[in-house]
Amino acid sequence: MDNLAEELLRILKTNVGQGNSNTSKLTEKIIELHPEQDYNRTKIEIVNTLRELSDNGHIQIMTVNWELGDEFLYLDSGAKSQIDIVEN
Repeated sequence: MDNLAEELLRILKTNVGQGNSNTSKLTEKIIELHPEQDYNRTKIEIVNTLRELSDNGHIQIMTVNWELGDEFLYLDSGAKSQIDIVEN
């Protein structure tokens, strides 16, 4: 999973520039794409990658405690030009 950040951005893209998810849903989607991956390790990588995406301004996570698996609201911070929108 060399491009986890890119894959997460593709999954999180919506036409309205915002959405909601949680780390379990994202992990399940990544495991569907890469069934050979370990679920727990992938979930940890997703949390770390989401932090990086947020720190670098690609997304804004508007909910506290999202790292613990809580549902979170996120806003697309203008990365639409970098990644094509993928319909969910």
